[in-house]
Amino acid sequence: MCLFYSRMEQKKIIRWNVPVPRSLNEALEKALEIDTHISKADFIRDAVRRELERMGLYPIRRGEAQDDAA
Repeated sequence: MCLFYSRMEQKKIIRWNVPVPRSLNEALEKALEIDTHISKADFIRDAVRRELERMGLYPIRRGEAQDDAA
């Protein structure tokens, strides 16, 4: 799944810097060769989203989450 964000959405994006073992990085690079994701970030976003949905934590409904700026 390829995600493109509007300028307004981009202002809401938080960047993660996550160290991973070399073996996990290599496995992800192999997965990208056979998968439809366009980048590691796209793959990871999708995997996190699916896991949060499975746990019943995503999507967050309006009013449930507080914005840091508020």
